[in-house]
Amino acid sequence: MSLSVIFALGSMFCAGVNDLVFKKYVSKVRSKGIYLALIGVVWALIFYTASLSSGGLKFYANTVTYSIICGFFSIAAQILLLESLHGIDASIGSTIYRLNFVIVVILAPIFLRESLTPLKIIGSVLAIGSVLFLSRNNGNQKTDHIYRFSFLYLVIIASILRGLMGFFYKVALNHNIDANTFLFLNPLLWIIGGFIYAALFERNIDISKKIIVYSGISGILVAGIVLFLLLALKNGEAIVAVPIAQLSFIITSILSVWFLKEKMTLLKTIGIVFAVGTILCLI
Repeated sequence: MSLSVIFALGSMFCAGVNDLVFKKYVSKVRSKGIYLALIGVVWALIFYTASLSSGGLKFYANTVTYSIICGFFSIAAQILLLESLHGIDASIGSTIYRLNFVIVVILAPIFLRESLTPLKIIGSVLAIGSVLFLSRNNGNQKTDHIYRFSFLYLVIIASILRGLMGFFYKVALNHNIDANTFLFLNPLLWIIGGFIYAALFERNIDISKKIIVYSGISGILVAGIVLFLLLALKNGEAIVAVPIAQLSFIITSILSVWFLKEKMTLLKTIGIVFAVGTILCLI
């Protein structure tokens, strides 16, 4: 197993645990914008501290440029996903969003000159199947099934933006960015975007102890997600690392059985098998 795959699995694991934390967070009415903003604060502090061991932050032009690009794609995708779930079934929204790696599979061979081998094609198809099976398991979350095209467009755009974030992570690495500075600047857009979302859309900027605790946990996990993803991309191809990193559904599904007392259904099992098949094809 390559180093890139190991790091991609690390990103996947952190994302899976964070999805579980997010599920718990949204189970009660709390500000999502403040949650995102405080995640950004924790995330930024972690990489500011990490930068001190290598001479501090280095604001090179290429690092700042790609940090802003990737940070914008990341927070914009998160906010559009949240907005889209007001009008479409959660399972539909999460499915489309998780398919963001398809953007990387399309763009990487064209712009990054990464090879699209038969095994990689099979792995990508299995990854799509994994997402579809796992999301179908939650298809009855809403009984009214409101499929409004405007909200559907929002989640499609969110998925594209999240895919572009993964693609530009690799582009940024190809332009010799300073990793700690890059990962410090990314969350600054989460802080700004989160507070704007809370103030203008939710009209709720209250910060409670519970929000701080959840944000702290998620901030650490998100820092792990992006760090492991960056390391995976540094040591391998985007067409391999990004699809694996997006299979966090399998971690969330397994942990949900233990912590949220959810059932391990046939569809979940098939989805997990497909995900394992993806990893085996891409290692």
